[in-house]
Amino acid sequence: MREAALAQASTEQDGDALAHVRRATLARIQHFLSAPELGVYGDLKGICERVSDSYRDRAVVELLQNAHDAHPIGTTDGRIRIAFDPSEGAFGTLYVANDGNGFTSRNFDALCSPTKTTKNVNEAIGNKGVGFLSVFQVSSHPEIYSRTMSVEPDFGGYCFTFAADETLREFLTEEGLGETADQIIANMPRLYLACPLETRPAAVAAFGAEGFATVVRLPLKNKDAAAAVGLQLAKLSQQVPPVQLFLSRIRELRVSTSPTEEAILLERRPETLKEDGTLRLMRVAC
Repeated sequence: MREAALAQASTEQDGDALAHVRRATLARIQHFLSAPELGVYGDLKGICERVSDSYRDRAVVELLQNAHDAHPIGTTDGRIRIAFDPSEGAFGTLYVANDGNGFTSRNFDALCSPTKTTKNVNEAIGNKGVGFLSVFQVSSHPEIYSRTMSVEPDFGGYCFTFAADETLREFLTEEGLGETADQIIANMPRLYLACPLETRPAAVAAFGAEGFATVVRLPLKNKDAAAAVGLQLAKLSQQVPPVQLFLSRIRELRVSTSPTEEAILLERRPETLKEDGTLRLMRVAC
């Protein structure tokens, strides 16, 4: 039954984003189950946890960098929205949305492996695979909602979660792998176990209506995580020099810490004063 489920995944249409999520996760599981005694995935799980811990207190900054890098090179009119709703869920929920390029299969594969990235060293300010591990400091089960085309009325692209144990068990049972759930949960990095998401929360749909292309949703895992996120959000608007000075592809960054309070608007207006070959002198109003 296990082999049949994995073989069936390989016959899915390549253009189907949710099928790609399912197929990629099942491929990693197949690799683990082929030789679990080697302990490779257990080692990787430990490495991911140590890297995540080393990025403590950087979750918001890392998500901001990834949101910036989603916008095309050379553009300056991008938007990023960071919103924290302390009343949603047991400990609050953090949203980070951008209107750059939606997820592709390469983006998904890189995000789910800290050893990969789609970013060139001179074209980005963050490392998506490694930096994303920081979010596990504040959220046990991050969710991603993305569209593949800017004209989509809804998020019809890569929508997935690094699921809670029960959701992962349901996914594995549907694939005929239910008897391996305990073994997989204990030994595989959660970053390697993405599960497709079929529904969209109301807040995510609202971001879509505003034209955003990708939304990261983080249900916070405890009171310490909520406090850490609140502190990181407060620092964004207080940094000297201003954080948006270095976000060259962004026109505006809005940060809200409550649905009932007005968002803080951090704007960026660049003006080119002189260009000479590879040298460019600019004045940036923040």
